[in-house]
Amino acid sequence: MRKPCRQCSGEFELPGIGNHQYCSQRCRQEAVRLASKRYYEEIKDDPEFRRKRRDYYLRNREKILETSKWHYQEYKQASNYQLKKWLWSKYKMSLPDYEARVASQFGQCAVCGGRPTRFVVDHDHSTSEIRGLLCHMCNIMLGCAKDTPEVLRQAALYLERRPPQCVSH
Repeated sequence: MRKPCRQCSGEFELPGIGNHQYCSQRCRQEAVRLASKRYYEEIKDDPEFRRKRRDYYLRNREKILETSKWHYQEYKQASNYQLKKWLWSKYKMSLPDYEARVASQFGQCAVCGGRPTRFVVDHDHSTSEIRGLLCHMCNIMLGCAKDTPEVLRQAALYLERRPPQCVSH
């Protein structure tokens, strides 16, 4: 037996057991998301709802803040795990080695001396030897120059030249 999906209106084959209303988990999740959004739109300006929500927060403030801190720590650990995994898979560098390198550069980009929130590991593409930690823009600059010192010297000379005078026609 076939039945229309409540979300996308596409027909789907009913499995033998259960009261299925959606053709897929994706349609079901989208329907739940939209229902939550509609509910919130209806009640967000209701003074009674706002009062209840404020009272709940005041009664449970400590628990809410503790849970928020816990989620932040979990996120931070997951983020460090991803960084650790990426550093090792790409450069065979451990997180303590990375942090030591940041400290040895005093938290600054090795080229411009800026203080980025996240560093890029600069390495020699032929030998895979790590040269230092750079900010994103300096890494792009080196990449555009194809890691060739001569190109960078020429660019510096170009920038240091006095601009020609404007000539009117």
